[in-house]
Amino acid sequence: MDEVVLGVPQLAGCEAARRKPFEEYTSRYTVVKNSWKGKYMRIFCIGPRQVATINPQSIFRVTNNWEYNSHLVDVVATPGSPTDFTVTIGKIGKPETMSFHCNTAMERAELLTDVQRNRARFDARYRQQVFNHVFDARKYSFYEEYRNCRLRITSIAVEQLSPEGNVVGEYLFMHIKGLTSILANPRTLILLYGPQLKMHLYEMEDCQRVATLIEEFSRRFIGLPPLREVRRLTQQQFDSDRLGVDRAEMVSLAKFPVSKWSLKHPDTPMRRILATTQKYLLELDAATYNPVSAFFFADIYALIRSEEDDQRLMIQFKEPAITKVYTSPMRDALLAHLVDCCRASRNLNVCVIANLFDRGKRAAPCRTPIPEEIESTLLNCLIDPSKGGGPIAMTFPEVVEFFNANIEYSGLRLSENREGLFAENREKMIFSGLAALLNNFPVTDDPLVVVQQFYALRRLCVARIGFSSVAVVPSFMKNIEDVSMKALKMNHVAVSHSVVDLLGTLMTPHHDHYELAHEEANKNYILGQEQLVIRLLRMLRDYATTDSAALVVQALLDFFVYALCPPYCESTEAMLFTSVMKDLVDTTGKELFLLMQHGCNAISYSAGQLIRVIMEEGTGEQFRALQLAALSEGGIIGQLHLAIFSKNRELRDLARQLIAYWTYENTDMQDLMRTIFPPALLYYLQSSEEPPKDEMEEERQRNVVPMTSAFWESKLGWFKKRFHPSEVLSKGAAQNSSPSQGDGVFKRPRHVKVKTTLNWPMFFYEIKRDHLRPELIWNHTTRTELREALEAEMRVLRLGMSLRHENPTSWNYREFEVRYPSLDDELRIGQHYPRLLFEMKDPAISRPKEFFNDMYHRFL
Repeated sequence: MDEVVLGVPQLAGCEAARRKPFEEYTSRYTVVKNSWKGKYMRIFCIGPRQVATINPQSIFRVTNNWEYNSHLVDVVATPGSPTDFTVTIGKIGKPETMSFHCNTAMERAELLTDVQRNRARFDARYRQQVFNHVFDARKYSFYEEYRNCRLRITSIAVEQLSPEGNVVGEYLFMHIKGLTSILANPRTLILLYGPQLKMHLYEMEDCQRVATLIEEFSRRFIGLPPLREVRRLTQQQFDSDRLGVDRAEMVSLAKFPVSKWSLKHPDTPMRRILATTQKYLLELDAATYNPVSAFFFADIYALIRSEEDDQRLMIQFKEPAITKVYTSPMRDALLAHLVDCCRASRNLNVCVIANLFDRGKRAAPCRTPIPEEIESTLLNCLIDPSKGGGPIAMTFPEVVEFFNANIEYSGLRLSENREGLFAENREKMIFSGLAALLNNFPVTDDPLVVVQQFYALRRLCVARIGFSSVAVVPSFMKNIEDVSMKALKMNHVAVSHSVVDLLGTLMTPHHDHYELAHEEANKNYILGQEQLVIRLLRMLRDYATTDSAALVVQALLDFFVYALCPPYCESTEAMLFTSVMKDLVDTTGKELFLLMQHGCNAISYSAGQLIRVIMEEGTGEQFRALQLAALSEGGIIGQLHLAIFSKNRELRDLARQLIAYWTYENTDMQDLMRTIFPPALLYYLQSSEEPPKDEMEEERQRNVVPMTSAFWESKLGWFKKRFHPSEVLSKGAAQNSSPSQGDGVFKRPRHVKVKTTLNWPMFFYEIKRDHLRPELIWNHTTRTELREALEAEMRVLRLGMSLRHENPTSWNYREFEVRYPSLDDELRIGQHYPRLLFEMKDPAISRPKEFFNDMYHRFL
């Protein structure tokens, strides 16, 4: 079977003929082999033709392999042990049994599931009986109606078959958490599935037989314990709890229309809406808005941006290990938003890749960390590809692809040296791996090969020693600059994203125990390359108005936030800070306001941060230009909406500060505020009171720990290996090689030139409260009217933006006014409501002359 592996250059002619293809595996697991000689770590590989064990000090050095047809007898769980399993071989002659040990019971279940997928290849009796356990059934859909289907019980799962007999879904035994039924209908069977116990309801004649087979096969083939007892449910309880998600947590924060592709509908995609909450990704029916499914953001492993279809994206999950396929005209904006949601859920390893993740290259399930020994093997293979084992040496791109499949986006698990006389020098290995990647950069026009190389560089530079190596070794940074400029000239979105992501990693430490001197060296070298910075700014300007590069825009904004915004800007040289800010304003001034209204919160927030720092530390001319742009571009409307109604504290606080700057000594903006809010609310701007603490802005802090002398001292000792990149250079060849925060490190002080005097925190706090006074009626209804008016104007502005490239226009802010229909029936004289005034025991009238003058003209 011919199979093209994306990311590996294809060889042609005699060179291809000389190369023997590597055995393709569908999955790999790190296990321990138990034998009379001792215990040995092995990589247990499962493929379409055989299972094999590989020495963990290589990638392809096979120690044993057993073909399904001629050698393998069975692979079963060891009775009485939750983690052991045995492999029986020898179809001809005396059978031989070998024992292995997995790290966890769940990992053993997954390994056995992958082996049992091929059971029909090595078990003739099972092959004859595989179609015996098929049952007619009807599935209860989210439309609250039953649809005909069939269920087949296999060695690993309950398969759902279409009326034509095609497999359209499966429920793996390892993820079935319980079985129950509907109280009023004994012909029903409910499967509780997955980490959130999503419920699937079927109606059939022989429910008990199906339940018995599930219990029997899951124990016999997968080694699972008996399922727990689950109470029977009413139909109402099932409908309410079907997704396993609390309804209160299903309030969506953002929605994206998509088309869903699945085996159930292979020819015609289903219209769906992907909605996001704080913890879940929801799939909604586009016609009814009924929830179809829900997934934890923490369970997303990778997001795939298809290269073949500019609207296709795929989401790969850890548990269950499934892939969802969608198309959307807003694909990149959706991907950027999903990355932001995963980061907010502390899923820091999720990343966007250009091709489906190949589980056959990873030595453990996606949810399981890779052992340190495997990391060492991969680093050694980067340094010397011949150590990969196998019949021939691996090409460097092949090694890089294996490296990226096993090392998480957040970097190596172990990046510091261990204590011990025979412990490896992991820090030196990282340094050597980084050197190998830079010295073997691919000379190719294949963007996927280039992308893989930048992915690997990022995974090493996110470690302390990788980050410091780039700072200390001049040739490293020069090489990174050269390959980055060359890659950016490819004008390929995936390549550009990988380049900017790497540069962002070098702009600020993403690891603990960072050295400020090294941060300064990396950042100021990059910002000092004017040609590179100008190219990045032009990319930001050009991509800001398109929907096809939101991921690049997000990475570019992060890059400039690290350069200009607190708390990162303390390490930026003053002259570079000023020049980069000027170039940013000159090149992308208006585009920042467009991005501030982006559907992805991360993009909106980063653009707002840049606008804020320009207003705080820029020139007076830049300050006034951004004030004018806030009106002409309509940015004030979206920020008002965030400042009042957003539940995201960072977005809310940023919006409030921007509004304070935009209204500072700006009569047009102040007049606009008077047409939006009642005068009595605006009086709170003059208040001397302070709102509760959670209404005040929190100062942003780094989430990494700086270097300390205690950390360096902990590395000293007789049996402790210590490494610094400068050690491999000749004397005087390194720069910034001091391992301390000593002399020469200068933190740039901030120069905030504008100090607002109005009490904006109190103003926004009072907007959220109800008021019933003679001069102010403010409640849930008026807040709703305000929100609807702002949202309507935001929709008009978005429509105008989509047309502005044809007819440049600006927002007519002078005609915008918020009306409050709920107050139309209230008689109002001046700034007072007489009904409430006369109900007061001791009425007090502010501005009495105006009040009586207005009353005289209206009634007398």
